Amino acid sequence: MIDSTLFKRAHPQSCSAELDNAQNNLRNLFEKQKQHVINVVLLPNFSIDHDRSQAEETPIYRGLMVNVKDTYELSPADKCWFHPEMGKGRSVYSNQHIQSSLTEQTIGNTESQKASISPFNSSAGEYYSQSEDAYGIVTKSNYSIVSSGNESVSYPLWSSWFDSYTSMKNVYASWKRNGTLDNIQEHQHTLVTSSEKPLYQDVVNNIMSDGKSIYVTNHAVKCNSGERVLCEISPTNGFVWFKVNGSSRENDFVASDCGFSDQFVNIHALRDKHKDRFYNDCSWLSNKPFNTYVMRKPLLTANELATASDLTKCERAFMKKVTCSSQPVLNDYDKETLLKLTPLNQNIQVPFKQSNEIVNYVLDNYHRLNKEHPSFDLINPKYLKQGALELPREIVESCL
Repeated sequence: MIDSTLFKRAHPQSCSAELDNAQNNLRNLFEKQKQHVINVVLLPNFSIDHDRSQAEETPIYRGLMVNVKDTYELSPADKCWFHPEMGKGRSVYSNQHIQSSLTEQTIGNTESQKASISPFNSSAGEYYSQSEDAYGIVTKSNYSIVSSGNESVSYPLWSSWFDSYTSMKNVYASWKRNGTLDNIQEHQHTLVTSSEKPLYQDVVNNIMSDGKSIYVTNHAVKCNSGERVLCEISPTNGFVWFKVNGSSRENDFVASDCGFSDQFVNIHALRDKHKDRFYNDCSWLSNKPFNTYVMRKPLLTANELATASDLTKCERAFMKKVTCSSQPVLNDYDKETLLKLTPLNQNIQVPFKQSNEIVNYVLDNYHRLNKEHPSFDLINPKYLKQGALELPREIVESCL
């Protein structure tokens, strides 16, 4: 039922326990409706979307293709493989510039905003590539690449499918009926300064039908032998174009990126020029001191992806300047990760809840910390008297 051949080819030794658990979760899920499942392919970039999982409060995976009968019914558990960034894709433009005043879509807001990117795992930037001919002449080409969806249109539709146990027949019909995909691709054009048609355009999260069954792609591009496919390495490393090898790969599916690892760049271990790469060449649509999309390490290298998927590297698109999503979740990371990600001159942000290990430590050791660091006054002295927290009666009553 689940074909993990490509994934295992990219990870010949072993994968993390987290990804093992994700595969077991998928097997158990699809087993419940196995009579309606035709094929599930785990691609080399199969990984966990940690930020989106936190936002949705349920596991969200990326890097697979699911082929089911139109009688398959979606439940809330199916959110894990049916990625919320539906209709997301990439548009590549030649010698164009990204709009100077980008905004970000807000989850739950159905009002479409021009020149806006999705709040998660999306970007709009300017890139260059260079090639050399047989006589040593180097040619440089400039591109603008938009990698985003339009969640003001797609997210409300996606959200409506799960609680009502919608059949895939009705899911596909509503996806086509609303013209959602056309709307999203037209929206991508608003992020560049010209109305010129893109040189390349794809859709990485899509719903398709061959008239017999339904195909759902999750960070995968449908392609044929000999075609060029764009793959994102990471926000700082840019993109690479691959050529699909082989002579009989019709309607095949290739990973659209190198996947997400559970590791981050240690910003303090970098040289100044590399820090500039993250903080000057990259920007994000928030004032948070770090960005998990920008600083998360890819699961695979471009070469590992090419080998696993039988692709030939054609051209690199090196990033010059890029604006990325804000990743609007307050991540519940451990102390080591937060120290690694946060610049030395910035305060460290943690979710204010007692289950957070740092908050729990601060509250348990507040009196000592306040003596050692007198300027640190987390609790208003108005409510802290003689070592006791003095609370208004209505606050205590609300707790009971």
